[in-house]
Amino acid sequence: MYPEERETIIRFDDASDTATLYTCNRSWMTKMDRLASKSLDITMEKEDRWSKQYSFPKRMVKVILPRVVTDEMKAKLALQARAMRDKRKEQKK
Repeated sequence: MYPEERETIIRFDDASDTATLYTCNRSWMTKMDRLASKSLDITMEKEDRWSKQYSFPKRMVKVILPRVVTDEMKAKLALQARAMRDKRKEQKK
């Protein structure tokens, strides 16, 4: 299957409280399978060789802005990661 054919479609309407997700993308399938194993609200409806379709409550659909990380925040996060890494090394000793 060509990359332009591996689509993901999330569909919902005003008449129902249920959303459906159709995907041919392996990473989305893996993500949805993992979520479905943790929640009874998410069910796999259809599966074939190339795709899967899931249904879940419409309230689970979210659109968010990407996180903006400044250079100052990156430096602070790097220091925190280094401190955690050093702490783990000392715990292994």
